[in-house]
Amino acid sequence: MSFELPFGWEVREEKDNSLICEFELDQDMEEEELKNAEGGRFFNPLYSIDLFAMPNTDPGQLEKAAKAVFDQKMEGQQLLAKRNDIIDQHPSNTIILKHKDNDYGSFVVRHQSFVLVDDVLYSFNGYMPSELYEEGGEMFDKALKSVRFIFNH
Repeated sequence: MSFELPFGWEVREEKDNSLICEFELDQDMEEEELKNAEGGRFFNPLYSIDLFAMPNTDPGQLEKAAKAVFDQKMEGQQLLAKRNDIIDQHPSNTIILKHKDNDYGSFVVRHQSFVLVDDVLYSFNGYMPSELYEEGGEMFDKALKSVRFIFNH
């Protein structure tokens, strides 16, 4: 699989079935600048990819995965968008939620997409402070649309 993230993103952690990328914000920010408008701790936007083996190739797996994310019922949860797409000729489901993250003490936007390729469910999860989402959230859609699944036959 290959995909593109805009300039400035770097791999933070890589394992057999997962990858975490991080966008480094200005490291020279003063301590008071690291607090967001809600008084919570500011953090760098994150993008993770995880692979899960599935029991079958039923496209209903996408809806079940998105429902499981929505059913977590996080504090202050708002559904911003939900849609079905085709990514590199494979069905996908995206759910975008805004909710309070207790670890950071502020609202975040979670941009969660699932793509089913044969019997593997790919999970693409973008996570950023809510005040950055309006300006920077489209990077998650662009990354997802850039995905190409490469198979050795």
